[in-house]
Amino acid sequence: MTADKGAAVTGSASGEISDTFAFTIWLHKEAVIRALSAELDQCDYANALTQQQREVRLSEIGRDRLRAEREEAALVWHAQAQAMPSSTGPTSDTPASSTSLSSR
Repeated sequence: MTADKGAAVTGSASGEISDTFAFTIWLHKEAVIRALSAELDQCDYANALTQQQREVRLSEIGRDRLRAEREEAALVWHAQAQAMPSSTGPTSDTPASSTSLSSR
């Protein structure tokens, strides 16, 4: 809006912030970085997993999760075959869940 010098300006404006958390982080970026840096300085790196240990553990978690999803699918299919009430889909929306349920 423009107005002559000394003239009254009237109007209104509005906006919407859909992600207030992200906006707050952006607004206080330096404070967030300082706080996170302080937390990292207090970490106990002596007891941290090595990259190889982390990969082994993640592999084990993936294998265990797939086994559990397959067992869940087998139970659902058994219940459906017996005309029992059952869940009709994966309990998670991850690709592994939908793959393991549909691969039988």
